[in-house]
Amino acid sequence: MPPVPAVRGDKLIKALERAGFTVTRVSGSHHRLRHSDGRSTTVPVHAGRDVPKGTLRAVLQDTGLSVEELLELLRRLSCLPTAPVHQRLAGQARRVRVVKRARPARVAAAEAIAKLVEGAAS
Repeated sequence: MPPVPAVRGDKLIKALERAGFTVTRVSGSHHRLRHSDGRSTTVPVHAGRDVPKGTLRAVLQDTGLSVEELLELLRRLSCLPTAPVHQRLAGQARRVRVVKRARPARVAAAEAIAKLVEGAAS
């Protein structure tokens, strides 16, 4: 079984609606969804926050969906990147390396400025 993805509440609701669920009511930040066959669940929707992993597993258990089915629904909605995990992680590593390379350049620039200041002072 693949790990549970990090999903925001609004994207989870869109995926569940695609699976046949409808929002029956909203109480605060909690959206209650029901399927025509009687299955129901509650999804918390907090702005800018992902649904906690345990809560997402409970939603999947309530709805009868597997992690694979949820991932497929999210891919159809373009909520998940299509690149494999190792490619996404490689991209993150490149960004980190760029930041680490930039630091010595700043140090070298500071040293060059210090030399100019020393030369001007003498």
